[in-house]
Amino acid sequence: MKKYLFKISLFFILLFVIWICIISIDYYRASRRQEPFFTFRTEFVLDGGTKIFSGLGYTITFYNQIMTPDGRTDTTFRFIKWEKTFNTIE
Repeated sequence: MKKYLFKISLFFILLFVIWICIISIDYYRASRRQEPFFTFRTEFVLDGGTKIFSGLGYTITFYNQIMTPDGRTDTTFRFIKWEKTFNTIE
């Protein structure tokens, strides 16, 4: 029985480590304004090119609001309740 519980707990720890690696890779790519690898849904907003990517527990938004004079052109990474905004396009 102990061996069975050890295998199950090892499986969930491995799953958690893989999930953290996925989030880290997509965070790194978002900080350089590159499209993420591990997202399952993509939305396009009709404001000039804003893209919203959704992953497993996080959302990446590439703002490109060129239709308004003072539109946003930055990148936002949201993980649960934490949010990080990266610089604008130059």
